[in-house]
Amino acid sequence: MEQCLQSNYKGLQMDNIEEIIKYTKRLKLLYVEDEIDSRAVTYSILSDFFDDIIIAVDGKDGLEKYIQNANDIDLVITDLNMPILNGLDMIEKIKEINKNTTIVIFSALEESKYFIESIRQNVKGYVIKPLDLDQLIDVLECVKVDLQFKVAQEKLKKEKDELENHAYYDILTGLPNRMLFDDRIAQAIKKAKRNTSNMGIFFIDLNKFKSINDTYGHDVGDFVLNIVGCVMKSCMREEDTLSRIGGDEFTVIMEDISKPQDTMILANKILDALHQPINYKGNKLSLSASIGISVYPSDAEDASELLKYADTAMYEAKNLGDGKIIFHSNTSSL
Repeated sequence: MEQCLQSNYKGLQMDNIEEIIKYTKRLKLLYVEDEIDSRAVTYSILSDFFDDIIIAVDGKDGLEKYIQNANDIDLVITDLNMPILNGLDMIEKIKEINKNTTIVIFSALEESKYFIESIRQNVKGYVIKPLDLDQLIDVLECVKVDLQFKVAQEKLKKEKDELENHAYYDILTGLPNRMLFDDRIAQAIKKAKRNTSNMGIFFIDLNKFKSINDTYGHDVGDFVLNIVGCVMKSCMREEDTLSRIGGDEFTVIMEDISKPQDTMILANKILDALHQPINYKGNKLSLSASIGISVYPSDAEDASELLKYADTAMYEAKNLGDGKIIFHSNTSSL
């Protein structure tokens, strides 16, 4: 391989070429060229740099093959002057599918309008035919930098998303945590004010959870909390927000209700769902819940007060026994 390279690329910087080849060998290339002789010559050169090459014989074929392999293609090298669908039109359609696709043009067209259009399309290189190896090496170096930059961007975005996820979501259940709950309730109050609508705040505490934790251990307790989160979420509308704010305590923001009693529909669905035993390795684990409810704006218009009143009502429900629902405005069991 090294002898072959030295023979083919005599006079060029071998260290640079070998580094580029080491990188490009890992890439999947879509090569689009309608002219048979040019395609054969260029393919023989590209084969030194790429092991995985898809060949397309015109712009229409290139677009179809891109669509078929869009998730795998790392680089597109294309001619411009082609029948059926020219290279620039093909590039535009590819960019509509994925604007970040890395594209290089190999063309004999030297008019400035083609260079200008390639810049507009964010093409990463324009190599004039017949293929010049110095130009090719320079362009592939740019491709390498471009793709490495995109990988770095994706990594940074993933890390940013993970940090945001940890900041706003409960690690165990994946539900919104207290920080995100505070933001959601603030937004819900603004919306309720704007629409002059009611909103219910639930404070939910699990009964018998401590017994499960003490008897079976924290791993089982974590399993139960995950199941509970899924069960309660399945009872709710898409616009409702379920949060875990700590331990075995959950909250619900129920938006767009016409009257306070509308919250009872969801509260009873949650209680009924949580009364169903959870099966863990043949053991039936029984739970129940106590629910306190405050209502905007009749109980309060402030987020902290609404949550405090729902919390107080939950403790009143808990004192009455398992499976009770109490409104802040009503201290009797409903």
